[in-house]
Amino acid sequence: SSSAASDVYKRQLTSRERDVLNCVLKGMTNVEIAEELFVSIHTIKAHLYSIYHKCNVGSRSALMAKFSQRNYR
Repeated sequence: SSSAASDVYKRQLTSRERDVLNCVLKGMTNVEIAEELFVSIHTIKAHLYSIYHKCNVGSRSALMAKFSQRNYR
């Protein structure tokens, strides 16, 4: 199932990367995520690049698509 696939990706992420991912999936901006997690925008971008790499996507929209698919199947 696609949820199993996205769970595999989530397991590869650090707990902080999962925090960032969850914020992205809620539709939060980088600035909002930085404020939520009490870190700099630069830190959020670094986490996002790592998440993109681990999840094999090149953009925020592709990342959201990969994880939102499971909600509709």
